[in-house]
Amino acid sequence: MKKFLIDYRIIPFFLVIFALIAFLDKALAIGLFLLFLLFLFLFFLLWKIGIREKQLYVAIIIVTLIHLAVVLFIYYTAFNPFGGGADYEKYHSIGIEIAQRFTQGNFSLEGLRLNHYFPVVVGILYLFTMSEMLIGQLFSVWMAVITILFAYLLIREINGSKRSAFWVSLLVGIYPSYLFFGSLLLKDMLVVPFSVIGLWLVIKMMKEFSWKRFLIFFIIVSALINLRLYIGFALLLTLLVCWLLISGVVWKKRIIQGVIMTALLGFTLQFSGYGYYGITAVKHFLNPKTIISYREVLYESVKVDTEETTPVSPKEEDDLSGSGFSFKAKTSFENPVSFSIDYSKTFGDTLLGPMPWHIKYRRQLYSLIEIVPLYFFVIIIIYGVVRSIRNWGFLKTIKRYRQGIPLLVFSLLALGAIALFITNYGIIMRVRVPAFISILCLMPLGFIKRKDN
Repeated sequence: MKKFLIDYRIIPFFLVIFALIAFLDKALAIGLFLLFLLFLFLFFLLWKIGIREKQLYVAIIIVTLIHLAVVLFIYYTAFNPFGGGADYEKYHSIGIEIAQRFTQGNFSLEGLRLNHYFPVVVGILYLFTMSEMLIGQLFSVWMAVITILFAYLLIREINGSKRSAFWVSLLVGIYPSYLFFGSLLLKDMLVVPFSVIGLWLVIKMMKEFSWKRFLIFFIIVSALINLRLYIGFALLLTLLVCWLLISGVVWKKRIIQGVIMTALLGFTLQFSGYGYYGITAVKHFLNPKTIISYREVLYESVKVDTEETTPVSPKEEDDLSGSGFSFKAKTSFENPVSFSIDYSKTFGDTLLGPMPWHIKYRRQLYSLIEIVPLYFFVIIIIYGVVRSIRNWGFLKTIKRYRQGIPLLVFSLLALGAIALFITNYGIIMRVRVPAFISILCLMPLGFIKRKDN
């Protein structure tokens, strides 16, 4: 057996460093020590189960250093190009309250007005460490590592090379919106890795179904729906649609297992109070008046009393951190053609925006760091698809790229839901991260060399 990649003799050296850091900043020392323990566990686990591709370990180390640097920079400089900040401040204060209650043996959440359970995660983290926001932000570094780990495995699962998996996982790790929002005490630190893990499970089940994988998927989707409804629901629909259309399972088993999965997955929404298959949310949010209110009124407001919003709001953001960063969206249900045209425009803005004319303040120039490379990546993906169709034909291209179809389906569903309700780029850039990561993971497919049969 190969020697483990970490020499345990260096551990005392790190402990001395943590002790020295503690003299300057106790929270920083505790957060770094927690991160160190999590890394030891992760590397040991990967090594034991036989995942030893050096490209993966290098990617993990690089992304860790980058995210760690960004977290420390944001924390100590209070960097915030989009303004606002009520989200993570609220989660921090609720987390402190939960940690205090749990310490006293009081496990009741009554009176905390929780729309989701992310503050509970924060409270448990504070319970075992200390109630400092920096510790929560350092924990986000670990979650970023989980994201790029499964992004790497996802690309390998759809027949991407080690080299392409390495470079794309790095791109995922430094994706600007994820790098910024994923370094704050926000629920995005859980939403993004859960989304990538869920997509990886979908592709694994497409190849070889097992109820164990489905159980894990069920848990992941339930958590996602609680944290961010439209992302979790998009993942749920991705499994059901792709299972029916492209699963490698024989038709008889596909139908039987599909019916059982469909019946069970409805409870993932009911657990979060949306009703079986979200019937409560569907009745409210697919109402034309509700859609118009979100598209034309809510996101144009500078100040919104979010405490009065319903807990099943598709916005699910407690702070309009992108105030003054919205685009106009017309919505008319009187004419299906007009609605289709208007919706197509907002979908384009959601996918490719913010456009230069949407930028009103200097702090919003940060968004160009993300948008300019995005256009380049979209061109690469389109080029790969066109080249594949030209070389192999449409049907053979679909067959060869079948494993990547769930990524495309998920992206379209997630972006479609966002485009239907949200017209504020400060929020769009934050909530579309899982969809964009899914799109990034498709890039290697455009470079698969032709193999004639």
